[in-house]
Amino acid sequence: SEAIESILAQSISNFEFIIVDDGSTDNTAKIIFNFAKKDNRIKIITLENNKGLPNALNVGIRASSGEFIARMDCDDISLPERLKKQLYMIQKSNVDILGTQVVNINQSGRIIKAKTFPKENNNIKYQLPYGNCISHPSVMMKKSTLENVGLYNAEYKTSQDYELWLRLLPKYRFANLEEPLVQYRKHHKRINSNQNMHIRTYFSVCAALNYFLIKYHLKTISPNDSTASLIASFKKLCSLELSIRDKRCINRHMMRLSRKCKLDKNHNQILNKLIIGSATTKEKYKWLLYKLISTNIFYKKFNFMEAYYKN
Repeated sequence: SEAIESILAQSISNFEFIIVDDGSTDNTAKIIFNFAKKDNRIKIITLENNKGLPNALNVGIRASSGEFIARMDCDDISLPERLKKQLYMIQKSNVDILGTQVVNINQSGRIIKAKTFPKENNNIKYQLPYGNCISHPSVMMKKSTLENVGLYNAEYKTSQDYELWLRLLPKYRFANLEEPLVQYRKHHKRINSNQNMHIRTYFSVCAALNYFLIKYHLKTISPNDSTASLIASFKKLCSLELSIRDKRCINRHMMRLSRKCKLDKNHNQILNKLIIGSATTKEKYKWLLYKLISTNIFYKKFNFMEAYYKN
C-alpha cells in the first residue's frame, strides 16, 4: 500500500501506472484492485505463474505507452518530487538511464542509512565494470533504449539490472540525481536479501564476466552454466594482455565468487591461482590475509593465544 500511495502522491499526475502482479499468493491482488477502483491511471497486469522479476519487467515495459519508464519495487517508497525531477533531468540532459540517491529503511520504515552513488556519466561508466552503482528501484529510462537492446535478459533471475547496465555501457548515457528520492526497504524476504547473497553474487559475477568477454571478443556464458564454465572463462581472460583497470575489475569479481559463493575445493584452488597470478602486490597481500583469517587454523591459533594471555 505504501509503495502505491507514494506513486499516486507524485507532484506530477500525467502518467500511466502499470502494476504487474507476478503470481502473488498473498493479499497483493486485493490491495491493487482497491486502488485501481479509485484511480483510472492504474493498469493491472496479472500473471498466473511467477516467472521472475525480469519477465515481469519486460511484460510491463511492452504494455507501456509512454516515452519514459520509471520503475520501483512493491516494498519501496518514492518521494513526492521523484518523477517530476527525473523527467526534467532526463529530457534536459538527454540521459538514457537516470537513477537517484537512495535512503535505506527497515521493515517499519525507519531510516537506516543513506546510499551515495556517482552522479556523472563518466564516473558511473568508470565504476560499473567494478560494481553496480545505479539503484534499480530508482531509475527512469527511455523506453527506446530498452527496446534497442532487447529489454531485460530473462536468464538473470537476480542482478538483471546490473546485466542490463553493462550491456548499455558502451553506447548509452547514465546519470544519478544528487538527491535521495527513493526509500529502499531492507528486509529478509527481499529478493536481494543476505539470505540470497550467494545466488546474487553468482549472477552478478556472470554479468560482469560477460561484459569483459564481449569486450575482448570471447564467447559469452549463461548464468545457468556450471561453475567450471565460469572459471574457464575467467582463465581465458586472465591469459590475455589486459589493461590494469580491467585486471583489477576482473580480479575483484573472481574474489567475490570465491568469497560469497559455495565452491568446491578444486574450483577454489583454481580461482585462487588466477587471483594471485593477476593481482597487484597490494591485492595479493590483502587476498592472502583474507584467506588466512578465513581458515580454521587461524582461528584455532588465535583462540590458543587468547587463552594463553588470559591464563
